[in-house]
Amino acid sequence: GAGFIFFIAILPLAVNIRFDYFNLARIIPCTSSATVAKVTCFESIFPGHKLLRSIGSAVERIDIADTGENFLLYFLAGAMADIIRPYPASYYMLDARIPAGIVKPGAKILTMGIGSEGAAKVIQAHGGKNITSVEINPEVVRLWRDDQEIKAYAFDPFRDARLILMDGRTFLETTSATFDLITLFNTRRGQDIRIFEEPNFLHTKESFLSIWRKLTSDGIFLIDERYFDNASLEAIGRIIRTISAALRENGIEKPEEHIIVYEWVAYRQNQPIENAGQWEKTQLRYIEILVKREPWQAGDALRLKEWGIKAGKPENHHIPPIAMVFSQWFWIPGTSSNIAPGGREEILLQAIHNNPPAPDEILTDNRPSPVGFSVVVPREFFSSLAFFGLILGGALVWLLWYTRRYFSGAHAMYSARYLLPVYFMLIGFGFMAIEIAFIQRLQLYLGSVSASVIVT
Repeated sequence: GAGFIFFIAILPLAVNIRFDYFNLARIIPCTSSATVAKVTCFESIFPGHKLLRSIGSAVERIDIADTGENFLLYFLAGAMADIIRPYPASYYMLDARIPAGIVKPGAKILTMGIGSEGAAKVIQAHGGKNITSVEINPEVVRLWRDDQEIKAYAFDPFRDARLILMDGRTFLETTSATFDLITLFNTRRGQDIRIFEEPNFLHTKESFLSIWRKLTSDGIFLIDERYFDNASLEAIGRIIRTISAALRENGIEKPEEHIIVYEWVAYRQNQPIENAGQWEKTQLRYIEILVKREPWQAGDALRLKEWGIKAGKPENHHIPPIAMVFSQWFWIPGTSSNIAPGGREEILLQAIHNNPPAPDEILTDNRPSPVGFSVVVPREFFSSLAFFGLILGGALVWLLWYTRRYFSGAHAMYSARYLLPVYFMLIGFGFMAIEIAFIQRLQLYLGSVSASVIVT
């Protein structure tokens, strides 16, 4: 009886806390008479936002909310990840996420992770048409394939893209195609790289080697990461060192000649920013890393700097109220760095020139996280604790119940009737401990969280 109650009641509740698969805290309407709803409903957590979509899956939940400011917020697992805007691709010519000249005419392009609209519209603005977008979350794919209302609002950003439901690493290992441009944007659950979360196998040396093999002779891949402080920059520095290690393994003696690093900022046009201190307070700063298969040339540097002058002026962007504005160059091969000596961004310069990097500074499939528990403990970590805490708590209640029965009679302690369930329960916990590790590992090879659970 206790085991039945555990599996019927406690385990589903634990699963919901971990994944919010049933969206219990999102479908409760906010009403003036419901005290509980005021605490748990979406609008009370994000005042002034109207929830439009809340879609659960075994990968992670998607929430889309209307801000009332001519854009929608796009949440992954409760963390704000991107925005959706009601503008066609032509408005994104100066968007700082992809510089001018990166998308060549007729280029074959791969975007790792669909996420929101951003990368697709910027690529289309520069003439990109042959786009392949790979996404692990089936609900994200379904959203941009079938949700006509959201597609119409965003001017159908993936209308020219081939959407593929698959893990990015699996796609790289199985496809025979090569690409002129590969992007890794919004590939994390939250925007902040500091957050310790599930292993991210897209930023390991093995992943970068796979990306390198799928680039054409003049191909480029791009990564962007949001940052806040030194911990963020150190994590991004580890990604740069990992890229350098992958390039060296491919015979590149001077990886720094293949890497460009710059900063861009999400600029709110109704909140003008006049100085560096105000830039800091926005906490919407990003590092962009461009890696080219061939060394960057002087002509590339000149063209990029000309683009940066235009893209760095907020008045040139016509997408209110938020524009992705170029900020500054940190590293262009053959030119002097804009990083001030002693500044915190010097961490990036040290990463670029730290060749070869030490083994413990390189991300691998065995060490996939750029940060550790000591940096930031996010909401997702506590939900994981609650998940396993409920399972263990329910199991302990069940164990105590059997223990009481075990000692309750003169002959009970000699009865295997009460020992066998405890014995098999302990075996089950040992098996689960090993199984969880295999589930995380098999995600890399099977390309699906659900498939990993089934196989394990």
